[in-house]
Amino acid sequence: MENKEKGIEETKEAMLEADNSLLLRLSKPYTFEGKSYESVDLSRLNELTITDMVSVERKVRGTSLSGGSNLLIEMTLIYACHLAATAANLPVEFFLGLPIVDSMTLKGIVTGFLF
Repeated sequence: MENKEKGIEETKEAMLEADNSLLLRLSKPYTFEGKSYESVDLSRLNELTITDMVSVERKVRGTSLSGGSNLLIEMTLIYACHLAATAANLPVEFFLGLPIVDSMTLKGIVTGFLF
């Protein structure tokens, strides 16, 4: 019985750690549309579907300066911004206005989640 409880506790800790890895902690408070943010929860990435990914890809390819020829589009910063916007239920403009250091952290979280 004790091993079972220990296993359950370890599972809970692992789930919390995974959710924590999908929390974008901003380097400083960021104000968007009159609201201040210190972090953004991206845990809804776990709930997105292939339909969401295709929708994001279509949006990104439509705005691409390279004519949409990037084979690894999921590795781009703009893709990360659009996918994060979908997951966080925020407009993509929120993520496009982030400071560079936070945008690179965002890209790391999203690409780390995907790959």
